[in-house]
Amino acid sequence: MSSKVGGSYYHIKRPLFVLLNDDDDVREQFAFQIAPWIDMSYPTWLIFLRPETSIEAFFDKIYVQFDCTIMASKPDADSENPGEIITEVYQIDRGERLRTGLFATWKIDTGIKLPRWSLYQRRSDLQGHLFRVMSIQDPPQSMIIHDDSGRVTGLGGFFGGLMDLLQESMNCTIRAYIKRPSSSALKWGVYLNPFEPNVWFAIVLTIAITTAVISLLTSAISLYANWWKDNETTTRNVPDILFAVFGVFCGQGMATSILDPIRISHFVIHLTGVVILAAYSAALISALAVKTFVLPFTTMEGLLKDNTYRFGVVRNSADFGLFQNTTDEILGTLFDKLLMKETELPRDYLEGLTLVCNEDKYAFMALDHAVGQLQSEVGCVLVPLDTISQTSIAFGLRPGSPYRGILDSNLLLLRDSGVMQRLLNSHWVMTGDNVSIIII
Repeated sequence: MSSKVGGSYYHIKRPLFVLLNDDDDVREQFAFQIAPWIDMSYPTWLIFLRPETSIEAFFDKIYVQFDCTIMASKPDADSENPGEIITEVYQIDRGERLRTGLFATWKIDTGIKLPRWSLYQRRSDLQGHLFRVMSIQDPPQSMIIHDDSGRVTGLGGFFGGLMDLLQESMNCTIRAYIKRPSSSALKWGVYLNPFEPNVWFAIVLTIAITTAVISLLTSAISLYANWWKDNETTTRNVPDILFAVFGVFCGQGMATSILDPIRISHFVIHLTGVVILAAYSAALISALAVKTFVLPFTTMEGLLKDNTYRFGVVRNSADFGLFQNTTDEILGTLFDKLLMKETELPRDYLEGLTLVCNEDKYAFMALDHAVGQLQSEVGCVLVPLDTISQTSIAFGLRPGSPYRGILDSNLLLLRDSGVMQRLLNSHWVMTGDNVSIIII
């Protein structure tokens, strides 16, 4: 049988392997040639046994791991309505006793009756099986609980709760966070922002042209009209004219001239000044009254080009390993130029976010959900950069663990019932936490 199946059974979707009898040679071949060689949990097994064959005796030398789907079918002893009784078998761990449970019954007149519960609902009781757990101190994700003598007594935090509820993982995103720029800092450049540079150039050019026109008019008329010299009060000095025209744009008046050409120039420059002053005042008041926060950059590439920010991650964490082993050019450059300069990286998220608020120009990489829950514990408003990567937080299991399926099953049940979210909030929410994260 093993030579016929070979290594190609993984290419079969939902394979069903059937043993039609329980002869001694079949039993020996199944126990010593097939079971040690094949992945017993991948296919579904159906084994037909004779009425006198004991299920425990047939599987006495075979390890049926917890996630195997092996069914043993034996004839029903009811002579009036013959049929088959199908029993599923499994072991919680190697060396444990074989456990059996009724899977289905088949009768000639009524047909087959299948179970109402799923595989891991039927095998929900692990009978006190011991799980060995390894963790590190990284609150509030995982907290190692000690007694007064320093002896480890348990695991708390989010992962501790997950262990209690047989939950495996949650999804989240990772970003770099910086402190939101202060809105109270006085920036003199705001007084030039209402107009574009070409508008400012046009205003300066208008002042210069108007000054030149008025100066030329006063000079030309003074040459041919001596009576005007004695009656005209308008200044004929170019710097004075320039200052007067500039004053018009600042809302000031000018000395009235008795000549119509100069009066027309005054009217035009006053009208232009009123329009420009109104537009400038409206734009300036709006800029000063409305609080706008302009980030210096929004991407990791911008953080690198800015070259004024420090950058940190949790020390000896998977985040550090992401930068250390990345093939991305930008992340690799960040590691070499910024991370390697940090002599003391934060121990956990709370310490890192506190540094973001206390230090000038410090960026820190953290989980979105962690920042949302720790926001009230730090002294500033945090804003994220673009997402760096999509990641998962998970329990690590040994390869081929038979308990992965039951952990997955319980995870889905806890997530759908809302217990996962409640556990998440209870271990992440800090005192007085009632905030929402600001995304720009």
